[in-house]
Amino acid sequence: MEINTKEAFEHLGHAPIIEAVIDIRCVPQNDWREEPVKDGLSKVLLDYSQMETQVQGKISLGPLPGALAQGSGGTATIDWEGYRLRSSTAPQLCQFTRGGFLFSRLSPYSNWAEFSKEALRLWEVHRSIARPASMQRVGVRFINRILTPAEGLRTEDAYTSSPTAPKGLEVLLAGFLSHETWKVPGHNYGLNLIKTIQSVPGQSPTNVGLFVDVDVFTAEDQIPVEDNGVLARRLDEMHWLKNKAFFGSITSSQKERLR
Repeated sequence: MEINTKEAFEHLGHAPIIEAVIDIRCVPQNDWREEPVKDGLSKVLLDYSQMETQVQGKISLGPLPGALAQGSGGTATIDWEGYRLRSSTAPQLCQFTRGGFLFSRLSPYSNWAEFSKEALRLWEVHRSIARPASMQRVGVRFINRILTPAEGLRTEDAYTSSPTAPKGLEVLLAGFLSHETWKVPGHNYGLNLIKTIQSVPGQSPTNVGLFVDVDVFTAEDQIPVEDNGVLARRLDEMHWLKNKAFFGSITSSQKERLR
């Protein structure tokens, strides 16, 4: 399969992206301690002024029911994992944790060039502090939601592939959720594609949301920590795959509504 990152996709005047995410999972080689990490982030990320501590709870059960009865039961601990920072100027946040790095942009989404450039800048901050030896997973995920009238809606009017009733049963579709996982031939990429129709809190009850959730990810177990030029190329390839999956999942009538 050929990946063509130069391919131009249609610009949608009403882009349905409600969240875009770049996620890099890796293990720090540097000593990952709260104060040095906080100090390192605070010095260089002045435009991300809202900082929240990230923790992870762990529960350890006692070895035997008898031991629990004798008062030597389980324990619960809270481990510090890292920080979540929110931008003071844009609807975006980043996470720097023991498990890796994440950058998220909420609606309104700007464009891929701007989004990926900021993600790479922030990743370089994480890499300089954590010094990971490799990456276990790189992911590009876009969650899309198209608001559409619920009355008379059929899945075949929304998606290019839709469910059919079991043979011999005259039943009506009351809900829809599709989760598919695909491999990309000739490339170390995989793709999760989730499609569902749901009501949307805060929106008119006469409308529903058509969701297309595309998660493109690397399929290798260990990925060398590459310079940003190589990583940027890989992200561009994953973004192309995301676009092909999205535009290939919705019908022409839905595209018309988004123009």
